[in-house]
Amino acid sequence: MSRTLQRPPSRGVAVLLLPLLAACADAAGLDTSAPSDTGDASASRCGAVLRDEVAAVTGELWYTSETDARVEPVWLPVPGGAAVPLDPAVVRDAAGIDASKAPDVRELDGWFAHLVEGWEGMDAAQAADADRWAALRDWLRANTRGPAVFRFGEIEIPVLGVGVDACGDLVGFRTLAVET
Repeated sequence: MSRTLQRPPSRGVAVLLLPLLAACADAAGLDTSAPSDTGDASASRCGAVLRDEVAAVTGELWYTSETDARVEPVWLPVPGGAAVPLDPAVVRDAAGIDASKAPDVRELDGWFAHLVEGWEGMDAAQAADADRWAALRDWLRANTRGPAVFRFGEIEIPVLGVGVDACGDLVGFRTLAVET
């Protein structure tokens, strides 16, 4: 039975202890190889664990268009794994969206811009929402590869902000935009 030692994500004292931990792990026969090609310790986490983290970030976040729609965490398994950059058809199929709905792919910062920027007269609740949108954007960037926002169709538009986790699955959020 092979066990994997996961490197701690903090950079402080843990960085100083890594050589010592690696030596102990080698002596115990543990695999200490990097969890991903990026060297990011957080990339070793996948699927439902990350979906639960997204849930904690989004909380009671709502997306406002011509209606208000809840922002829901998603984890979408992709048979064989997803490649970066993400193919909109892979996202559409994993999310169970009708193939007739045309995709519109948005760059992460561009899509989030109007949600995270403040404005004159913004109240405390609006500022808190802007901070949560910024936290969600930052979480996607830090915990997934190739994150982007995908919109499908017209009028009632499923919106998915997803990236690829270390297991090749999609993780992020889903909401609905209504634009007539």
